[in-house]
Amino acid sequence: MSSYWETFSRRRITRRRLTAGVAGGSLAAALLAACGGDEDGGGEKAASSGFAHEPVDTTSQAKPGGVLKDYYTADLTHMDALLSNSASTVNLVSVFAYPRLLKFTIVPYPKVNDGTMVEGDLMESYELSPDKLTLTLKLRQGLNWDSRAPTNGRGIDTQDVLFSWKKFAALNASAPNLVYDAERSPTAAVESVSSPDARTVVMKLHHPDAALLTLLAGWDQFYVMPRESDGGFDPKTEIRGYGPWILEEHRPSAFMNWRKNPDYYVKGRPFFDKVERALIPENATRLAQFKAGNIHTDIVQNTQEDVVQLHRDVPSSLVLQAPTFAVVSSPNVIFGYEGNSPFRDTRVRQAMSMAIDREAFADAIENRQGFATQGIDLEVAFNTVLSAGWGDFWLNPKDEKAFGASAKYLQFNPEESKKLLAAAGFASGVEFDFFFNREQTYGPTYARMVEIYASMFPEVGLKPRLQGQPYAQWLANWHYGYIPRDYQSGKVKGFTGIGLAAERTRYTPALSLFGLMHPQGDAFHGAVGPDGKGSGIDGDPKLNADLAKLRQESDRNKALSLTHEVIRYATQQAIYIPKPSTSKLFTVWWPAIGNLGAFNSSSVGANIWAETRLNWWLDTTKPPFKG
Repeated sequence: MSSYWETFSRRRITRRRLTAGVAGGSLAAALLAACGGDEDGGGEKAASSGFAHEPVDTTSQAKPGGVLKDYYTADLTHMDALLSNSASTVNLVSVFAYPRLLKFTIVPYPKVNDGTMVEGDLMESYELSPDKLTLTLKLRQGLNWDSRAPTNGRGIDTQDVLFSWKKFAALNASAPNLVYDAERSPTAAVESVSSPDARTVVMKLHHPDAALLTLLAGWDQFYVMPRESDGGFDPKTEIRGYGPWILEEHRPSAFMNWRKNPDYYVKGRPFFDKVERALIPENATRLAQFKAGNIHTDIVQNTQEDVVQLHRDVPSSLVLQAPTFAVVSSPNVIFGYEGNSPFRDTRVRQAMSMAIDREAFADAIENRQGFATQGIDLEVAFNTVLSAGWGDFWLNPKDEKAFGASAKYLQFNPEESKKLLAAAGFASGVEFDFFFNREQTYGPTYARMVEIYASMFPEVGLKPRLQGQPYAQWLANWHYGYIPRDYQSGKVKGFTGIGLAAERTRYTPALSLFGLMHPQGDAFHGAVGPDGKGSGIDGDPKLNADLAKLRQESDRNKALSLTHEVIRYATQQAIYIPKPSTSKLFTVWWPAIGNLGAFNSSSVGANIWAETRLNWWLDTTKPPFKG
């Protein structure tokens, strides 16, 4: 393992000098320097290089056909969209093959959908009653399941919706966001789903929920599958769907190739004939394949240190920068509470948080130092349990006046960290297991974070024993190790030590906090009270009460105030440690992708393959095809 701590020490020394060197420089000039330009003809050079690409709607020029070359980084676990909300199933199958009730409305650049603009997908229309307790949806007509047996091209009907809802409610980890249960999920809203006639689905709500429509459009929530999937075919290994794409061929550990659905209800879409997706877990291989033109889509969002060099190697490529910070603040350090776990003591968790040099982390993971050497002053923000992407709901830990006293737990302070450990009875340090996903499922940044933390923590006496696990075992036993119903049944047993949990985007600030820190959340990671008592599945009593109230608060100002209170308290208790920093990421693309960045879907929970990428087309007059 490389000594990241030594690297960080050097970065701390040079950070101010590097930052000073780029202060005041324009982004255009910085990007020009990055691609080797000079002052003569600088403006034209910058524009032709593809940096600061301004998205353009080229739909009027679009030509159907062609094969988009894409990739994925980890093998599929199974294909059942109702059984699981795991990133593997959702990213590799659900988004291509199955419909949602609603979807997010795409808007032209530079507009952004904040997640509240939705429209019908499987459903043609919807209406929410004045008291906001009944949602009535009308089924889109003329949509048919897969032509192969056992669905045999039959029409999609409301009984498929009822079947899917029942299975989703019983088995899917996202169900607590939507399905009301007085004991397991009293903050969810949907009390019943019925079909009074062949075209109508009616959802009766226990209480109003401002997030309901957003959740029904979400990419990792509720999909509809044919009822034949209950015994007629194995939904874990076969697809009989209706989406923009039909699975043409899947070779495990090799590729998944999709062909367009010629009967998709969006006229003339998709434009591509096929999307060929190769399994490429290694970053070096992805870089080589992109340079060779065998991958058309971005490969560097999660490896920002590769952005400048990749553009130098492929000068015709287009570089985009995200307009906002991400709304997810992960991977997060989560804690185990079994037996005599040292992490039952709040002071040990606080000590771990204060052992992290967040400025050095940003230099490395966001590549802030690397961009600085190229004249690019990268904008960075620092996460709390809510990320900077949530705007005024986020509290800036650098603003101690607004944040309050608990901001200190998000600051690097190794001496105070050691004092906290000593006060907790660990003056000589403490050893513990550090569990993580050892496969490439989460990308190279995740793996580097494991190494960074493993190098940082020993400086204050926190001594991790690395325990890499296969993805499937990691997800079931550690990531979801404190889901109450599974814990109580003996399906999972919690753990002692820490884990590094990669999280998905959630749909509102309240859901982002509730999902991870409330026992009824869809990815609750365990918590004990300030006195260290409790099984881990009970959560923190104060936090439970505040999160339950926040989940149902519809007044924005009240929700804002309560969100800030939750952030301060969760930080003080170190319920979990979020990824330290975030930035407005750069991405690199081949220019043959038409409509790149020209349309935006929701900033939270978008299904990109059925929304923004539905308008992509291939311009074979541009690289990598020609030029």
